[in-house]
Amino acid sequence: MKPVVEQLLKPHGLCACDIKHYIMHPGGARVLDAFEQAFDLHCGEMKLSREVLRQHGNMSAPTALFVLEGMLNCNAIQPNDYALIGAMGPGFSSELILVRG
Repeated sequence: MKPVVEQLLKPHGLCACDIKHYIMHPGGARVLDAFEQAFDLHCGEMKLSREVLRQHGNMSAPTALFVLEGMLNCNAIQPNDYALIGAMGPGFSSELILVRG
């Protein structure tokens, strides 16, 4: 996943360190653990993804929208913050959206 994210960010002159918020599809605790490890995220940066997983379970790719709703409700995304919305589907599919507050 990291090479795909880097490929998305490069044309925008960005790198993973520029992303302030990760709004990820919580496909399971192991998926979130692997994402945190790949991007060297600190404990708590995937808190909303984990909370949505705990409350609702894995609802497929649209689960990321529940995480986005949580971010918007708590005003976590500030002006000019970059966020990455990501979802993974069956097999090797993934979707990524780069957004700016």
